[in-house]
Amino acid sequence: MEFHIGVETVGALVDTTVTASSDNAKQAPPAYSIARIVPQVHALLEIWKVSPWTVTGRYLVRTENTVLETETHALFLKQVKDWKGIGTLTGM
Repeated sequence: MEFHIGVETVGALVDTTVTASSDNAKQAPPAYSIARIVPQVHALLEIWKVSPWTVTGRYLVRTENTVLETETHALFLKQVKDWKGIGTLTGM
C-alpha cells in the first residue's frame, strides 16, 4: 500500500462556453479558481492481470462550476463542492 497527499490549485486561463451536443443552446459558466486537497491510497490486488478498482478522492475546498446537459439537450449550471471520487478499472 502507498499513501500520498497533494494539493491542486489553478485558475481559469480563458473563458469557456459550453454548447449542447445537438442544439444551439450555449452556457458560459462563471469563472472560478480551483483549490483541491488530494489524498491518495493505492493498494494492488491483481487477479489474472486485472487490477479491479482504483479510487482517488478529491476534497474541493472551493465551490466549482460545471455545465451539465439533460436528455432534452438543455444546459444548466451545477455547483460542486466537498468530497468527489474518481474510480478506474485497469486491465492489461
